[in-house]
Amino acid sequence: MVLASTEHCARVPPITLARRTLDALRLYIANTDPEWFAFLSRHQPLDEVNHWQPGGQQQFKAITSGELLVFRLRSPINKIAGYGVFARAALLPISLAWTSFGEKNGHPTFESFQAAIRRLNPKNRGIIGYRILTQPVFLPTDQWFPPPSDWPVNTVGGKRYSLESVEGRDIWERLTTDVAQRRSLGLAEPKPMLAILSSCVPGWDRAPFGSALSKLMVVDVSSRANGLCLH
Repeated sequence: MVLASTEHCARVPPITLARRTLDALRLYIANTDPEWFAFLSRHQPLDEVNHWQPGGQQQFKAITSGELLVFRLRSPINKIAGYGVFARAALLPISLAWTSFGEKNGHPTFESFQAAIRRLNPKNRGIIGYRILTQPVFLPTDQWFPPPSDWPVNTVGGKRYSLESVEGRDIWERLTTDVAQRRSLGLAEPKPMLAILSSCVPGWDRAPFGSALSKLMVVDVSSRANGLCLH
C-alpha cells in the first residue's frame, strides 16, 4: 500500500476555545515505539495511521473519538513527540491491519510489521489492538518535551489526563501553541483542534475518514460475527 499524503495544507487562524469546552476534553499519553514513530515521521504528511497495541486482548477505551492520543516515545528517549486525533479502536487480526493500513502501521513490509509485534509481545497469537488516528503530527526533535512530572515510569500502556488538570492543560498548550509556525511536515496547523472541538457536536462520527478506516468500518459486521471487536 502506498502512503497517502496531503500536498497542500491550508493555513487557518489559531483557534480560541472556551475553557468549559476544553475542560470537557481529555488526552491520552501513549507509550510509542520509536521505530514506528521514526518510520512514519519520514513519510509525512499522512491522513491516518494505526497506533497499534501488541497485546491483542484488551479493548482500548481510555478516550473517545475526537480526543487526542499523544505519542510518548519509550525509554530511554522518554519524550512527547507528537499526537493524532483518535478515531476508533479495534481488536482484529494482524493480517487485516496490514491489508487495511499497509505502511501506515509504521513499517515498510508485512514481515517487519510482524517482527515488531513479536519483539514487543512474543506471546502474540495473531490479534492486535488497533488505535486509528487521523491527522497525525510528528514533531521534529527540537520540539520534543518530557512527559508530566507525575508520569508513571513503569506504566505499560499510557495514562489519561483531563484538560481540567494542570498536567493535561500544560500538555495541550505545549502541543498547540504557535502550532501554525511549526516546521513539522504533518498537519501541524490548528486543523486537528477543529476535529477535537467537533467531537462535542452531534454527527461528528459520520464525518469522512481515510480509506483504511473506511475499510475497517466495512468489515465491522463480519468481525462482530466472528467474536472480534470494533468500536
